[in-house]
Amino acid sequence: MSLTSSALVTLADVKTFLGIQNISTSDAILEIVIEAVSASIVNEAFPDLKSATYTAEKYDGTGKSYLYLDHYPVTAMTTVVEDGVTLVKDTDYFVDMDEGLLEKARYSWPGYDSQAVWTTSKQGVVVTYTAGYATVPADIKLACLIEVGRAFAMADHKMFGETSRSVEGVSITLSADELLPSTLTTLGRYERTRI
Repeated sequence: MSLTSSALVTLADVKTFLGIQNISTSDAILEIVIEAVSASIVNEAFPDLKSATYTAEKYDGTGKSYLYLDHYPVTAMTTVVEDGVTLVKDTDYFVDMDEGLLEKARYSWPGYDSQAVWTTSKQGVVVTYTAGYATVPADIKLACLIEVGRAFAMADHKMFGETSRSVEGVSITLSADELLPSTLTTLGRYERTRI
């Protein structure tokens, strides 16, 4: 098996992190764990950790001055079409790249000030853009490595489904099905703030 493009870390990253040298007997298990942990992190955070282009995504108009794109952070805007009319970036609308937010322009001249709003048409806004990270942010990569190490250790010690274990009078509680609180904190830093 080889890792898919959705994996957040490489097999080499994990082996270096865990101090596994020149041993390939665990590679297949590690790859399964990498894929599973990567999927958990993406599902918990957002699907846009890796850069992708989104072509002709259709949005219902909000009738408000702002419109959130489904994917963020935006790294490139190609086109925005509203009710069949192609809009001009920085003239008709502005983009908050980090938040994936399109905001209509404000028009003002002496004696007049008006905030433009998006159409109210169902699927009246069509957008083509690129969003996500060209490389996985270092803190998310580290969180993934820690989670992979934890999951691999649990598999290696045959701790499937255990919630606690006592060894020589010391009891530990395991969190097998959840991401660690430190991972959740890291992912929380990437959540979008909505208006």
